[in-house]
Amino acid sequence: VVALVCGFSNAMLSAFPDLTRSLRTEMAKKESLDVIINDMNRNPHHWRLDQFRAMHRNGMKIWIGNGFFGYHVEQPNYYEPTLREKWQLHKALRRLRAHIADYIANKRTPPKSPTNS
Repeated sequence: VVALVCGFSNAMLSAFPDLTRSLRTEMAKKESLDVIINDMNRNPHHWRLDQFRAMHRNGMKIWIGNGFFGYHVEQPNYYEPTLREKWQLHKALRRLRAHIADYIANKRTPPKSPTNS
């Protein structure tokens, strides 16, 4: 897969095992960030936000304290996203914050009184 995406032949890649490993690692990080963003959109109840971090229930932590340009994945492995990935993450975080705000607002509204019809 790496060879097809990057235009390298298998013989070229076998000659440079470190390059192959680093390309696979970068592709895995990119794919894992896509998984994170999809999980934020599909399962917002699995996430907690505080002033500095977004935390998933499985232990993943994303630093959000320094704003857009400071976003990075802290755990399980450090990863500094590209500018495009930071923008996608920023949009997902805005949706997550909106979902949490709606949830809190709905929890605080008093229940409707039953009407006698």
